[in-house]
Amino acid sequence: MERKIRYLTMAILLGACASSLARQEKFTIVRMRSVEYEGDTQKEVTYLMDVPKGAKFTEVNLSHGKEKRIEYRDGSILYISDDEWRGSGLNFSNRVSIGHYSYHKEILYDTLNNAGQQSDGNHWREYVVGQVVVGYVNIPKDRKELFDQALATIRKE
Repeated sequence: MERKIRYLTMAILLGACASSLARQEKFTIVRMRSVEYEGDTQKEVTYLMDVPKGAKFTEVNLSHGKEKRIEYRDGSILYISDDEWRGSGLNFSNRVSIGHYSYHKEILYDTLNNAGQQSDGNHWREYVVGQVVVGYVNIPKDRKELFDQALATIRKE
């Protein structure tokens, strides 16, 4: 019995390591530095997100913040924006199509999640969590789950 438990434990650990290694092969970490406000106090913070490999990274200065774009050859784009009131311009027309022009959060740490299908059949999503906005645009159906997984990894360093 003890031998079976040891083998089962080893199999679980090996499976977890293999899963972690497979994730490392498919994903890379992107960082974006930002400033957060708590009342009159501001502090620098770095956000991290695991994104599929094979992208080009660009940083865009917006009138009310900045945005890190992760662009792929097929036109798919992931992004992190620190403009939690307006979101990304990449998804503006998609938000308008469902009736959202900007975000009106009741409290600073509201979580908002909007998503849909574009007229070309690709998918979009914008997820506002706290003081950061993550999202994607132009995602084919067969890659949607992969990009949803990436958005779920947003975190502070």
